[in-house]
Amino acid sequence: MPVAFTLALALALAAPVPADEVSLAWKLKEGDTFYMATRVGLEQTFTVMGREVTQKVTSESVVRYTVKALKPDQIVIELTYLSNKSKAEGIPGADAANDKLKGVTITATLNGKLEVMKLEGYDKTIDALAAGNEQARVVLKGLLPEELIKQGLRDTFSLVPGGATKLGGTWTRKDTLPLSGLGEVRVTNTSKLDSVKDGTAAVSWTAKGTFKAGNGELPGVPFKFTNADLKLEKLVGSYSFDLAAGRLKSTKTEMELGGSLVLSANGKELPMDMKQKVTQSATISEKNPLKD
Repeated sequence: MPVAFTLALALALAAPVPADEVSLAWKLKEGDTFYMATRVGLEQTFTVMGREVTQKVTSESVVRYTVKALKPDQIVIELTYLSNKSKAEGIPGADAANDKLKGVTITATLNGKLEVMKLEGYDKTIDALAAGNEQARVVLKGLLPEELIKQGLRDTFSLVPGGATKLGGTWTRKDTLPLSGLGEVRVTNTSKLDSVKDGTAAVSWTAKGTFKAGNGELPGVPFKFTNADLKLEKLVGSYSFDLAAGRLKSTKTEMELGGSLVLSANGKELPMDMKQKVTQSATISEKNPLKD
């Protein structure tokens, strides 16, 4: 590590933060290891010709994060799946992928602003889930694009502003939420530092977004979605941040999406309405939740 950088870093860490401010910034060190346990709930209802079809999916995973290299403008982090489980109502075979990701490692390279610059190992996740079925592999790449993993990394490392923040202060960030073949939602997120207690900062946020339709195609399936007209009805969340450790402690997110679309197959079109609700919660700790 260059001497100039080491000195600058030491001075920056020693600089006092005003009493009414706290530093909401990750403090990563080479060799650091922490664990993220995530739970995602999805409930979606399709209304077709007056009939409602509801699907519910709950997924849980544990991922180990290890900082492999740390430079001023480059951070390399290894993500290893320790567990992944799903259960569903209305979707047969949803549990077939349980623990297929166990042991799979992805390597992410971040820049100095903790933005994702490179992702290695994505294909290994698809291969593990497809289990040698080439048709399933094609479908999975459409349903679980690489951008989803990058989105998860942004939700982990880019939530915090990365510097001194006043109690009651607000800040914004822009992001894009991928919706597979349906399109994407471009959002503006406004966060607020609500409180600081016992070394933990509590932050809440709300977001507004605009849906942009995609081509409606999902590779490997005999249909496509057209005329998608969706609206982001709700996107809110909160998180807690350990000020001493410089790391997230927990996060919560709730999203509601609704609108209309058309399923096209074999020259026929089937209009439908869709409502979708997604809830997500995660805890981050130095302890492995599967053992400790």
